Amino acid sequence: MASSEFTLVIGRSLKEAGVILKEKFGIEYRIFDSLMGIASNDEFFNFLSLLSGREIPEKIKRQRRILIDSMRDAQFFLTGRKAALATEPDLAFGLSILLNEAGLDLDLVVIPTGCKLLDKIQAKEILVGGLADLQGDIEILLSNSHAEYKARHLGVSLLEIGFPVYKSIGYPNKVTIGYKGGMNIIHDMSNLLIRKEVQK
Repeated sequence: MASSEFTLVIGRSLKEAGVILKEKFGIEYRIFDSLMGIASNDEFFNFLSLLSGREIPEKIKRQRRILIDSMRDAQFFLTGRKAALATEPDLAFGLSILLNEAGLDLDLVVIPTGCKLLDKIQAKEILVGGLADLQGDIEILLSNSHAEYKARHLGVSLLEIGFPVYKSIGYPNKVTIGYKGGMNIIHDMSNLLIRKEVQK
């Protein structure tokens, strides 16, 4: 890393890594607060294109089109549905962007500690606390596996995401960032809500 030409910092919590590389080795850096959602990834890939002097690969452009198609297909299941998040701050920020782009109403975000992104998280209410603070009339909860009992108590669907996830096989191999990651999350949320409706 000390011999690189530029540093891309993914997540505001890792800013210090970019600062250290800049101070010790004179390497310029740029922080991307999230790689979730259309707007955030557009900014990232456009910057990579500018930095490299190359066009964005067709593979990436296709992934963007598929994400948009996924959002269109899922709008009937997601638009206006009430959601809550309980994750670490960087992930909460990224998910808030994606959920708002997908048309969900993000009623509550619970994060374990304050952060510089607090004012940027797109939610009706943001609390610094723990799983015990999750409440309200929500339909889907995005959190780690520790939230299983809270989701059951609230009678809502749980999409396991973040750390730790130990109730879902293969989660460490699942893509959750980039256009493709957004598509995966959109599909997972839609399927959870569809199954919930069928069970009623």
